[in-house]
Amino acid sequence: MSLKQRHIEILNLIIQDDRKLDIKYISEFFNVSERSIRYDIKEINEEFFQNDGNNILEIYEKKLISNIKREDLIALIKLILPQKYMFTSEERTEILLLEILLFREKFTLQELSDELLISKATLRKDIRDINDNIKEYNVSLLVNNNQGYKLVGQESDIRKLMINMLHKHGDLTEELENEKIDQFKIVDLIILDKKRKYFESEDISLYKSLLLKIQKKTNKIITDEAYNALLLHIIVTNNRNKKEKVIMDEISNSNFIKSTEEYKIIKKIFEKENIIYNEKDMIVFTDFYLGAYSYNTKFSFYLNWLKIETLVGRILEDATKIFGVNFTNDQILIKELINHLKPTIYRIKNNMSLKVSILNEVKSEYLDLYEKTKVSLNVIDEFLEEEIGEDETAFITIMFKRALNRSQERLLGEEKRNILIVCGLGYSSSQFLAENITERFEVNIVDIIPFNQLENSDYMKSVDLVISTINIDIEGIEVVKVNPILQKEDIEKLEAYNLTKKSTKIPLSKLLKVIKDNKYVESDELIIKNVEKALKDYVKNDLEIEKTSNFLELLDYKNIELEVEVETWEDLIEYSGKLLLDSGYIVSNFIKEMKDQIINFGDYVLIGNSTILPHGKLNESVKRTGFSFVSLKKPIIFFGTEVKIAICLASLAKHEHINAVLELNNYFRDPEFEKDLLKIKKKEELIEFLKKRRNKWVLGY
Repeated sequence: MSLKQRHIEILNLIIQDDRKLDIKYISEFFNVSERSIRYDIKEINEEFFQNDGNNILEIYEKKLISNIKREDLIALIKLILPQKYMFTSEERTEILLLEILLFREKFTLQELSDELLISKATLRKDIRDINDNIKEYNVSLLVNNNQGYKLVGQESDIRKLMINMLHKHGDLTEELENEKIDQFKIVDLIILDKKRKYFESEDISLYKSLLLKIQKKTNKIITDEAYNALLLHIIVTNNRNKKEKVIMDEISNSNFIKSTEEYKIIKKIFEKENIIYNEKDMIVFTDFYLGAYSYNTKFSFYLNWLKIETLVGRILEDATKIFGVNFTNDQILIKELINHLKPTIYRIKNNMSLKVSILNEVKSEYLDLYEKTKVSLNVIDEFLEEEIGEDETAFITIMFKRALNRSQERLLGEEKRNILIVCGLGYSSSQFLAENITERFEVNIVDIIPFNQLENSDYMKSVDLVISTINIDIEGIEVVKVNPILQKEDIEKLEAYNLTKKSTKIPLSKLLKVIKDNKYVESDELIIKNVEKALKDYVKNDLEIEKTSNFLELLDYKNIELEVEVETWEDLIEYSGKLLLDSGYIVSNFIKEMKDQIINFGDYVLIGNSTILPHGKLNESVKRTGFSFVSLKKPIIFFGTEVKIAICLASLAKHEHINAVLELNNYFRDPEFEKDLLKIKKKEELIEFLKKRRNKWVLGY
């Protein structure tokens, strides 16, 4: 006889609650008779102590008690249970795959059938199931010349599979450092032991220190989920290198990755700490780091930052039409989408799924909003040539929900309490939690941080309450633990802390007067000022207005040249860049950077049929944000395309040019715009043409 699943769950109840458990309660918990529970207890005792007649469990006055201490019971379970438990097919293949990946890429059927106490026929079936599960990674178990089985695939794919398998079973660092068993599952217990064995020679504390240094130097805070995945990446890379398993295949976008600030920082830190990585490993790690689910970032890359901004521009234009609300000037939404899309694209391109899903909750609460968001994101499907997926769409839905909230006046209400959210999940799921809280309560969310950043937080003096999705203790501050998706009991908990419930009423007379008074005002800043003045007792400003400029504001008259003659695209870049150089916008190195970008990444700067938008990085080579505009008398050949216009961009800070880029993107979606542009021969005509085009875009005439 083997232990049944209910036996395991009964033992888990005892571990969870070492008080005397009522037999009636246990029977009701499992929805079986008290007689069945008594029989289960008899079987547990028999399985654990078959020969000496002792019992680990006793029923005394209808109460279930343990004859040994909790810690001894856990130790006993860990020792005996793996031998007694009957694994399901899914559990068995999961353990088997991890064993193969970590410890034996070559094996015979006889070896594993003896070890796992299963027949060769069962093992062959398990191997077939494993191959079905891992084929999406382009990895497989193949018979090796009648000598057994061998794991076959590109080294980069094998490593990706290893990381995802290890990451699947939770927070490795917490599991390795603690003996807490909150949910007793024999599979997790066995996998934890395998992890310990695999990581026993690794200096995890060193790797943690490295990651904190990298986050600090790159000004990037990553989620706990991403943090643990990156730790795994370092460990797996080092372990594979020790076995002389190296990446041989070419890495896509390696030139781009090496050009990022993150690569330079990571390379420097790893070299200083004597972490031996070859160049390919360093590129792969940087790529993985760039794909980490970010809370905030100074650098946001995917192939090219301008492509992401252009993509966001198209999304917002489509969303504006679909929702009937103008999102194109919402700087918060623009930033959120730019920072969010890069890891999203990374996950889709690398066949990685989100660990946490809010799909059901979003569809339940915001179905119409979800459907509109889905249509708005069709442009991403076109860009990737594959669907973005429902889970990813759900997270972006929350961004649009928050944007819609910002488009409406909100009450100031009573003085709000300062709330810090500590969340071990991704940024967007944390945003969903924040959205749930702010919809129900008048609070000020000062920040959302992952657990791994709590010690470095400067908020402790200004925070009234911490809301966390994980168990934490902070000296001197109340902490409320809630579910990532608020449940009824969570709301009751928050109400108990006297958080002010949100009201939704505003005097119509005041609102009507503000609308009438600002009917013809075109400036967002002026409208906001007038609304705040008129409704100061009823609204708060949550719009975070930054200085952003339109295209004409950033196009200096002296940086325009028409009907120019050049021979090559290099000459065109040189000419366009020199206009910016001579007018004090850039230093000379910026021109070389633009050329290098094109050499490395090709014709990505094409924004029309005959127009290019060359640009460099956001770095010290830029003194001021601005554009130059050059049209040619005769076209030049640019990667097989005839080009007659170059609009060169130099940007000191990302927020300064975003509106201008979105504006240009809108213009060039109209094929007539470029045709009309090519007809212009004088600077004054160009300025007037752009003014009219902007009025049409902004004002609709």
